[in-house]
Amino acid sequence: MFWFRAADGRLRIKWRLLGPVALIIGWAAATAGIVSDMLLTRLETGGGAMGGERLMLVGSVMAILMITLIVLGLILSYDLAGPLRSMVDAAGAFVQGDYGRRLDPSSIHELNVISGAMNQMAQQMQAQMVELRQQAFYDPLTGLPNRALFLDRLHRALSRARRKQTAVAVMYLDLDNFKLVNDSLGHKAGDELLVHLGQRIQACLRTGDSAARLGGDEFTVLLEQLADVGDVVRVAERILDQLRGPVVVGGQEMYAGLSIGITICAAGACEPGDLLREADVAMYRAKRQGKGSYAIFNSSMEAHVTERLAIETDLRRAVERNEFIIHYQPIVGLDDDEIEGVEALLRWEHPQRGLLLPHEFLAVAEETGMIVPIGRWVMREACHQLRTWQLSLPDRRPLGLSVNLSVRQFNDPLLVNAIMAILHETGLDPSSLTLEITETAAMEDGEAAVTKLRALKMLGVRLAMDDFGTGFSALSYLKRFPMDMIKIDQSFTRGLGTVEEDTAIVRAAIAFAKSLSLRVTTEGIETPEQLAWVRRLGSNCGQGFHFARPMCAAAIGQVFASQQRALVERRAVPVAGGVVAV
Repeated sequence: MFWFRAADGRLRIKWRLLGPVALIIGWAAATAGIVSDMLLTRLETGGGAMGGERLMLVGSVMAILMITLIVLGLILSYDLAGPLRSMVDAAGAFVQGDYGRRLDPSSIHELNVISGAMNQMAQQMQAQMVELRQQAFYDPLTGLPNRALFLDRLHRALSRARRKQTAVAVMYLDLDNFKLVNDSLGHKAGDELLVHLGQRIQACLRTGDSAARLGGDEFTVLLEQLADVGDVVRVAERILDQLRGPVVVGGQEMYAGLSIGITICAAGACEPGDLLREADVAMYRAKRQGKGSYAIFNSSMEAHVTERLAIETDLRRAVERNEFIIHYQPIVGLDDDEIEGVEALLRWEHPQRGLLLPHEFLAVAEETGMIVPIGRWVMREACHQLRTWQLSLPDRRPLGLSVNLSVRQFNDPLLVNAIMAILHETGLDPSSLTLEITETAAMEDGEAAVTKLRALKMLGVRLAMDDFGTGFSALSYLKRFPMDMIKIDQSFTRGLGTVEEDTAIVRAAIAFAKSLSLRVTTEGIETPEQLAWVRRLGSNCGQGFHFARPMCAAAIGQVFASQQRALVERRAVPVAGGVVAV
């Protein structure tokens, strides 16, 4: 009566009939009420037995009407209560974050429309939650898990390892020379390289292993169910082998290397953060021992890291407390044994450890970037000192000063302006200053190095290639570098006359320099025999313990003063009645 079947086959409520029916039922109920009141009144006034029968009749009519209303309500609730209950349950599930719940179609069109809208909303929310999860736990570039998901997986893996008493390993991977790729080929090519790298790492893993990208060029790998250390080593070697082949990036073929740090946890008795830190420490050890290799964490590395952290903290204080000093080592001309100049060498007067040499702290200064302000301080102090010596020794030829530039200093974009300001401040003739640059610094980015070296040359300073022969110079670049001299590394000087290969290298280096009209200084001369070989091969200058050890400014000032007196005495010619300076 109250439903009809539409053209689509669905049952629909005849909403227009519900109003009149409700009015009729209401009128009947009201009439029954009035009649019952009249009968009750008559009974109270003595209606007799006839009144009782009529009252029973009216009661029967009312009972029938009430039953009719109840039946009508049950019929309506049968089709409404089920769908409404499902909607309420679904809404509760949505509030709890369960967007997988779906409502079944209803036989009532209006309820079906509402059910469809709720299903569509749930589907959209479910898709958004999947997207949010992807953004929260996966790297958008490589599609690998990110740090948050990796740490969660590592935590779960450690829990399983504790239950099963098995080992877990973490690898920390860092791409070698990634900055060079970004700077030379652009960030798009760098991103392409990272995607290739992620794919190759995944291809090397066993079933059940997990790789992640932590950020930048840093990746991690989680390995479970390890039989022994060999399982980890084999995975590391597969990854390194994969990257020994060429990679095409930005249309160019290139080779990319990795440094891998490994740490192993037995029976899961470790914390995720500690494992990541240990693997990171081992990775830096791998970089120091030679890029494209791996290192396994041990307790000695922990001690090294603790010491490094202490040095870094003390270094920052050393700058503030003026704990640095400069020692100077003479550079001697081999033609006349005269001191032509000095090399400025940094020392650190540590309040607890005493006098520290460069190899004990410069690596930390380089990694932290503190070498830049420290290096400027060295150059300013040394230039001031040289100018003081020049003014106090007017009769001798002007002394020269050599100052080393590290990779970080050479790449400093403010380097040229800083040197220009120091020369202006100290009043030093630019030709008195020689900047020593290692092959490693110059060859990190050959084209940029040529530009930087030419800019420095425009200041009027002299340029020297330091530690010549220890790097991997391309002769095509060396020919373009505006160098004035090369300095042969002491590692070759030690074998002069005794090691055939070292003698051949020094002979070839000096011949190469002469062909390019470059002067040559040989470092590390410690014996008369080495000095004799260096002279025989044609080196212009020598430097080493045979002549003098590095000394403080006051001590080498006394050496200059004594040479000055000797020079004056040699120039004095005795004549009758006195001495005449010639």
